[in-house]
Amino acid sequence: MFHKSILSSRVVLVFLSIYCLVFTMAISANTQSVVTTHLTVLYENDLHGHLLPFNDVQFGKDVGGVARRAYLMNKFKKENPNTLIFDVGDMLTGTLISSLFQGAADFNIFEKMPYDAMAIGNHDFDYSLVTLRHFIQTGPKPILSANIFQQDNVLLTKPYIIKKLAGLNIAIIGLTTPSTSMTNSKNVVGLHFGDPTTELGKFMPEFKKQADLVIVLSHLGYSVDKDMAQKVKGIDIILGGHSHTKIDSYEKSGNTIIVQDYMGGIFLGKLDLTIIDKKIVDQKAVLIPVNSNVPDDKAIAAYLKPYADKALKKMNIIVGKTDKDLNESEVGTWLCDVYRKKLNVDMALQDMAGTRTAIYKGNVTYNDIYTLLPFDNAMVVLEAKGDLIQQILNKCDKSSVSGATFNLISGKAENIQMDGKPLDLSKTYTIGANDYLANGGAGLSVMKQAKWVRTDKQQRDMVYDYLKEHPVMSAASK
Repeated sequence: MFHKSILSSRVVLVFLSIYCLVFTMAISANTQSVVTTHLTVLYENDLHGHLLPFNDVQFGKDVGGVARRAYLMNKFKKENPNTLIFDVGDMLTGTLISSLFQGAADFNIFEKMPYDAMAIGNHDFDYSLVTLRHFIQTGPKPILSANIFQQDNVLLTKPYIIKKLAGLNIAIIGLTTPSTSMTNSKNVVGLHFGDPTTELGKFMPEFKKQADLVIVLSHLGYSVDKDMAQKVKGIDIILGGHSHTKIDSYEKSGNTIIVQDYMGGIFLGKLDLTIIDKKIVDQKAVLIPVNSNVPDDKAIAAYLKPYADKALKKMNIIVGKTDKDLNESEVGTWLCDVYRKKLNVDMALQDMAGTRTAIYKGNVTYNDIYTLLPFDNAMVVLEAKGDLIQQILNKCDKSSVSGATFNLISGKAENIQMDGKPLDLSKTYTIGANDYLANGGAGLSVMKQAKWVRTDKQQRDMVYDYLKEHPVMSAASK
């Protein structure tokens, strides 16, 4: 009896030991299967050539600057090695330093900084397709777009990459706005732009097999991003651009996180993700101000210096002055008056999107005019009958006009006066405009019906010439 009891106790102890061991191993196995990852995504969009700090009408003086952004990028990447860094297009065009080197300064800096990829924006074509193709083919970092096709439906560049980081396979795909009228039409000859949502949808089954996360670099605009997130299932994150939207944190459309950081590099977007078992369970996003409180990255500042020195020498030349601050509307009016007088035409137009700054009281520098008119457009003279003038003015809600007064009511120009006289529908009038407008840009496709009489000076050169004769800028030129 005694021995049987001892034996039974030993059996029970062995059983309990085995049970505890199995239970412990089960808990351990279950715990080990839960993998938590902290991923940081840094993002920026629509830099428009702002390699150097600048003054912004909304966010104040001495903001932005590529050396400051590089400092922040390296700082955050050091804090979390699981960091990805992206540019969402329109890196080029908008400053003298960008144009002076035809994008070389911008793209060379891009290659020196810790970016993982960029998307192509419409203004990245502004220095010609040949130039953009050169940077795509020679640069070591991917420049992406899944909806730009050459002849025979061959893509211009890589559509996407798969990035392996922290045990995750991350698909990054670029999309470009089909609104190619927002660059000069000569820059996109031979290309066609597929519908971004359709083209993205074609890759999603592939991503479902290959990728744990899908990030879209979308140079399409805020409203398109929201719509696309509803139509294409499986997008985890949309890093937006094109519309210059300032999203202070993040928004969600369905299950998709949408962010965008305004423009000009005034902010650096920072999205922090908590990922458990390859699923996003938490997200935080913030726009980091890039201003004089942020130190320069010394290596990038040194690399940029030869470009900056050459540009600054020209930028600081005084070309005129103004006795008051001029807002963008007043500057647009002044420009149209300048064009009308220099071209000796009946009416002159300036697209509002083509003027990128106000002009502040005091001396006006070469750089002020360059920043105001960043696009390399030539001025042209056109001829049009009065009935075509009517159609053009119907579409002038996004353009400044000189030489014609009218009331725009529900998309129709009424009470049109040309130099103080009623519009004569049968009379031929002359129009001065840049070649972007003459080729149908800014929604003015009707302009292509006008007769092209001649091409004149580049629009900035025309303004510089005018300021030599009339150095004081005002809301209406004298």
